[in-house]
Amino acid sequence: MATNTSAIPLEDIATALNAPERLIGLHFFNPVPVLPLVEVIWSKYSDQDMVNRGMQFAGQIGKMPVRCKSAPGFLVNRALLPYIFKAIEAVAKGENADHIDEALVDFGMPMGPVELADQIGLDVCLDAGIVLGIVPAAKTLLDEKCKAGTIGRKSGSGFYEWDGNQAIRARQSQDPSVMATIAKNMLTPMIEECRQAVDEQVVDSADSADAGMIFGIGFPGFRGGPLNWAKEN
Repeated sequence: MATNTSAIPLEDIATALNAPERLIGLHFFNPVPVLPLVEVIWSKYSDQDMVNRGMQFAGQIGKMPVRCKSAPGFLVNRALLPYIFKAIEAVAKGENADHIDEALVDFGMPMGPVELADQIGLDVCLDAGIVLGIVPAAKTLLDEKCKAGTIGRKSGSGFYEWDGNQAIRARQSQDPSVMATIAKNMLTPMIEECRQAVDEQVVDSADSADAGMIFGIGFPGFRGGPLNWAKEN
């Protein structure tokens, strides 16, 4: 028995089952046809044979499985959300959203964190932040956006106006050293959460954490993943 939950601890679901050892998580990432990662989640109840079968199943359907312990946000959402909230906090304090996003695109990300928040939905980001933790400035700004009904792409506007699936933003580059500094600052919480996930054995190695972020959110592969990049820089 597998759940695609991105937030509910497996232990909570397992308490309702007659055979909790059968329960695992198979957490896919949107858009599912594009992103190859599947987090295969185990809990203290899980039979390792079931976890292994989950890993094999993900591989058989052409996905990249990463084994994760049941913990808030598992690996990817745990590391992704603080990165998004760091950017929203910066916007709340007066920084330019387009400059932040362009710096991360220049770094190699498929899109910047502010545009990504709009893409996910600001209401979804806020709900996830309430569960997993969110800095006050980001929460206040997201509250305002949600109350105004400007929740991102699906409402036609959020931090940006949207034309269908395209965010309308300037996409202006700046001095490379400025762009690099912005990217480094925005990535700091992601790197720290990946380190903690390894230390807490949510994933079994730094390589697994790096693979999860490359295949789950599109962290640039040529950078080697957040932990590898941080080690080299």
